[in-house]
Amino acid sequence: LAAERATAEELEVVKSYLDRMEQSGLDSKDFLNSDIGFHLAIGEAGHNAILLNALLLIRNLMQRWIGGALAVPGVQGQALQQHHRIFAALNQRDALSARAAMSAHLQDMASHLVEVRHEALPMGEAMSMPGAAINQL
Repeated sequence: LAAERATAEELEVVKSYLDRMEQSGLDSKDFLNSDIGFHLAIGEAGHNAILLNALLLIRNLMQRWIGGALAVPGVQGQALQQHHRIFAALNQRDALSARAAMSAHLQDMASHLVEVRHEALPMGEAMSMPGAAINQL
């Protein structure tokens, strides 16, 4: 939606969060806050009150999820590259590419979060997680 509905000013706000992520260096807390701001700014730029309210409601969960994914080495750089692809598609008003880039990003970050959760659990608990049997094939 943001690719089709965002104003130039709203795209500048999204870009400002992308710039802050780039400048955060090894400061994972600043990266995390900028990452959340990036996603919320895209939600605002979509001009969909239901989507934005949903994002605002899960903001604290997003902090935990993103923070967990960022605990995996190399994920911060990967997320930054994915955010660049998302922003480029938004800026070019390419809704299909923006949707595909965001979908890929969310799937990749979710897989890292599952990886962190799996490694943090004792073996018995990890094996009882949904999908654990599939991972053993």
